[in-house]
Amino acid sequence: MRIYGIRHHGPGSAASLLAALQAQSPDCILIEGPPEGDALTQLTGLQPPVAMLIYPESQERAAFFPFAAFSPEWVALRYAQDHHIPVHFCDLPQTHQMAQSWPPQHRPIDPIEELGGEEWWERVVEQQRGDVFEAITEAMGALREEPAEGREAAREAWMRRTIRLHQKTHQNLAVVCGAWHAPALKPENWPTAKQDDALLKGLPKVKVSATWIPWTYDRLAFASGYGAGVDSPEYYHLLWEHPEKAATTFTVRAAQLLRAHDLPASPASATEAVRLAEALAALRGKPLPGLNELLESAQTVLTFGAESPMQLIRQQLVIGQRMGEIPPDAPLVPLAKDLAALQKRLRLAVSAAHADLELDLRKPNDRERSKLFHRLDLLGIAWAAPKETSGLGTFKEGWRLQWQPEFALDLVRAARWGNTVEDATIACLRERAQQASLLELTALAEATLLAALPEALDDILQQLQARAAEGWDPAHLLETLPTLGRILRYPDVRGTDASMLEKLLDGLLERLAIGLPLACASLDDDAADHIYRLLLPAHQGLRTLDREHWLALWSSALAKLQGAHGLVSGRAAWLLLEMNLLEAAPALSRALSHAAGAPAAAAWVEGFLRDNGELLVHTPELLEILDAWMIPLEEERFLEVLPLLRRTFATFPPAVRRNLGQSLRRERQAPEPQKLNERASWVLPVIHRLLGLTP
Repeated sequence: MRIYGIRHHGPGSAASLLAALQAQSPDCILIEGPPEGDALTQLTGLQPPVAMLIYPESQERAAFFPFAAFSPEWVALRYAQDHHIPVHFCDLPQTHQMAQSWPPQHRPIDPIEELGGEEWWERVVEQQRGDVFEAITEAMGALREEPAEGREAAREAWMRRTIRLHQKTHQNLAVVCGAWHAPALKPENWPTAKQDDALLKGLPKVKVSATWIPWTYDRLAFASGYGAGVDSPEYYHLLWEHPEKAATTFTVRAAQLLRAHDLPASPASATEAVRLAEALAALRGKPLPGLNELLESAQTVLTFGAESPMQLIRQQLVIGQRMGEIPPDAPLVPLAKDLAALQKRLRLAVSAAHADLELDLRKPNDRERSKLFHRLDLLGIAWAAPKETSGLGTFKEGWRLQWQPEFALDLVRAARWGNTVEDATIACLRERAQQASLLELTALAEATLLAALPEALDDILQQLQARAAEGWDPAHLLETLPTLGRILRYPDVRGTDASMLEKLLDGLLERLAIGLPLACASLDDDAADHIYRLLLPAHQGLRTLDREHWLALWSSALAKLQGAHGLVSGRAAWLLLEMNLLEAAPALSRALSHAAGAPAAAAWVEGFLRDNGELLVHTPELLEILDAWMIPLEEERFLEVLPLLRRTFATFPPAVRRNLGQSLRRERQAPEPQKLNERASWVLPVIHRLLGLTP
C-alpha cells in the first residue's frame, strides 16, 4: 500500500501522482472525499471543472467537492476508470458531518508557509513533478506536533477504518489524500481499530443525496472563498496541458487576448516577453519561469507597464472563466432537468462569463425567454439579471446572464415546489401570497404577469382584494397604484388577460375617494411628507392609463384634500391643475389668505411649487400673489416661514431662480434719493466703527 499526500488542485501533484500510479499499478484506489459519491464515479461524459454536490433533505446547507482536470483526485478517478479497477471515497461521510455541530477548528500552522511558501511549493513540487510523496509525508509528520481533534480526528479515523476494510480484499492499495493527513494514514502511526471505532461510535446521521454539477474556475479560485482553492486555476490548467511550453503558450495567449481588445501586442513583443520571463527565472534560480515571472514580463513588454490590461490578463488567463459540463444522464432533480431542456429549446447558452441579451417581446422565442427569466427570478435563481436598454419601449427587455455553480443548489431547494419551472413558480407564488402584505401582493402580481402565469395571478388578485378590504391605510392603497398601473399596461405587450385588475382598481379608487380625505385630515409633518411623496407616482400611473372613470374618482379624492395638511393640500392642488380641473391663481390666493396661518400657507406653497418653479415663470400672476403675501409679513412670521420657502425654491433649477429674480427686480421701482440717504445713514456709523474712523 502507498499513501500519496497531495495538494488539492495542483498540476504538479497530479502529474507526479499519475506517474506514481503507473509505476505502482494498484488494484484499488481510495480517495479522500465523500463516500456518498461512490455511485457517481462510473459516470462518463464529465468535462471538468465539475463538483460533487452533497445535500441533505432539509436543504438548509450543502457541500461542494470541486474537481479540475489538474486535480490529483480527478487524475486518480480517471486512472481507475481507464484501468478498470475499483475506486472509492474514504473520508468521513457527509451523512455524519452534516448531522454534527462541529466546533470550529484551525490548524495551528500553515504547512505550506512553514515549508517555504507558495513559491517554494511551486518550484519544488509543481514544476519538478517527481515522486516526492514520501518526502512530503515526512515533512508533514514533522509539522504535526499534536494529534488531530474533533472533526479532523473523526475524519482520519474513518479513513483508517476504510483502509483496513479494503486491505482485506486488495493487496496493492493506493490512498490519495491531502498531504496534511498522510502521516496519520501510515500504518506505523495507526492507533488500534478499537480506538478508531470508539471515536466514531454514536455519530448522528442525516439522509443526504449526491449529484454532479458544473463548476467554474472563478469558483475554484481561492479569492472566491473556497478554502482549498488555488490562486490561478486557468494557469494551472495550462501547466497541466503544456508543462514544457507553459511560458510560450501563456505569453502567446496574452498577446492574442490584448489584440482581441484592440490593444497592440505583436509577435515580436511576445517573443521578447518569453525571453524576459526565462531570464528572470534564471536569475532567481528557477528551472522554468513561474507565474510571477510571466506576469512581470507581460506587464513590462506587452502592456508597457499599464495595469488595466493586466487586470484583463489575470481575469482571463490566470483565474479564467472555464465552466465544466455534465452528461444528460447525470442524476438531477426533475426541476433541474426541466430547466436544462428549456435552455436547450430556447437556445440559451449556459456560461460562467457575462453575456448580455436583448429581447424583443414581439418575437415568440424572445417572449418565451423573458417568461423563463422572470420565473427563475421568482424562484430565487438569479441566472438572468435585468439590464437597462433603449428603444422599442415596453417591447424591449435587457438581461445579463451569468451562471454560477451555486444555482444547482438553488434548484434543489426550489424543487420542493414542483418538477417543472412553471409548476414550481406557481406553487412558490401561491405560498408567498399567503403571508404577503398589500404592497408585496401588488409586486407579486406584477412579477406574475411578467412571468405569464395566469393561474397564480388569479389567486394573487383574490388575495389583493381581500387585503384591500381589510385595511384603510391610505399610504398602502396609494403605494399600490403605480404598480397596478404598470400591470394594466403589460397585457397589450404580452397577450395576458388581466381584466380582474380593472375591478380591483375600481374598488381601490372608490375606497381612496372616501377614505383618503378623512385619513389626511390631521397629519403631522412626517406623515404629510410621506403622503406627499406617494401622490405623484399614483397620479402618473393613473394618467398613463387614461380611463375616464378612474380619473374622475381620483380627482374627487384630490379635491377633498384641500382641507388637509398644507403640504398634501398643495400637492393635490397642483395635480388638479395638471388635469385642468383647477385655476391656479384663485387657489393660491385662498391658500395665502389671512385666515390661514403663515406656516400652513408656506407648507401649501411647498406642496404646490416644489420642483415646479416653471409654473411661476410662465404664470406671472402667481408670482405677484406670492410676492404680495410675503412683503407685509411681520419679522417673526417671516423668519418662521423662511426655511420652508427656501426649501421650496431650492428645488428650482438655477436658470428658473435667476429668471424669477430678474422678474421681481424689474417690478421694483428705484427708491427716491431721500430714501437712499435714510438707508445709508443706518449703515455708515457701523462702517465707520469697523474701520476705526471718526464719524
